[in-house]
Amino acid sequence: MSINLALFNQDLLHEISLMEQFLDLVIKEQSILTSNDIDALENLLPVKSDLMSALLIVNNNRLSSLAKLGFPDKNSSMALLIKQSSNVLLEQYWQQLINIGTQADEINKNNGYIVNGLFSTNQNTLAFLQGKNMNVLYGPDGHNTAHSTLRT
Repeated sequence: MSINLALFNQDLLHEISLMEQFLDLVIKEQSILTSNDIDALENLLPVKSDLMSALLIVNNNRLSSLAKLGFPDKNSSMALLIKQSSNVLLEQYWQQLINIGTQADEINKNNGYIVNGLFSTNQNTLAFLQGKNMNVLYGPDGHNTAHSTLRT
């Protein structure tokens, strides 16, 4: 096999480092979301975007390297490379990357749920304050809009 496994391992270590940074970032994002710190969230978003771009580039480079070796350019090809190379470090690094990526993905999905929940709450609050689509007892002017059927 004409592959420099040391270089491949080094690239995986770089990808692991980026994924660890992403995991730390989504954990921080979750804390910011639950504390409702909009300013901190605004500062975090460009960092998250840049990190996601870097991860995408590294992932694409790995897939390209696999394709040059004759493997399909997809993540499942790593299992084929590991099997053919019998390189223990390669297998350990790949498993570490998968584990960190899984953790980061779960937290990132939870963060999405938190964002959707906050958005929904804000939309409902705004609709209530504007008196839209709500069965309110008081109108926007503060006066009672309900007509009592108890009085005759």
